[in-house]
Amino acid sequence: MRLTENQRCVLAALRRAKRPLGAYELLERLRSQGFSAATQIYRALEPLLEHDLVHRIESVKGYVACSCPDDCQHAHMAFTVCESCGRHDEFATEEVEDMISASLEKTGFAPASTTIELHGACPDCARRVDRSR
Repeated sequence: MRLTENQRCVLAALRRAKRPLGAYELLERLRSQGFSAATQIYRALEPLLEHDLVHRIESVKGYVACSCPDDCQHAHMAFTVCESCGRHDEFATEEVEDMISASLEKTGFAPASTTIELHGACPDCARRVDRSR
C-alpha cells in the first residue's frame, strides 16, 4: 500500500506511542504537522485499518500500530492492555488462531472481525503493586 503524507504521519505517531491513542489525541500530537481537524485523522486511519497497519482497541477507544514486522496476516488479533499505565502488547499465536478457528467452525459463526482484549497489569505495574504490599 502506498501511504499518503497524512497516513504516514498518523502511523508514525502511533508507532511512537506507548499506549493506544484516540483520534483527538492524535490530532493534538499532529497539529504541528498541519493537522487541524479530527476528520483528517479519521480519513488517514480508515485505509490504515483496512490494510491492518493499525488496529482499534475498542474498550479504550484507541488505535495502535500493528506490531507485525511485515503485512499482518492474523485473522484474529489479541491484545493485553495495562489498566494502570496503558501499555499494550499485540499477540497472535498459531495456538490462539487455531483455537478460535476451530470454535468458529463448530458454531458456523462468520465474524466480520475478531479482537480479543485482556485487561490487567503489565509486568512493570504488577511489580510495583507487589512491592507496595
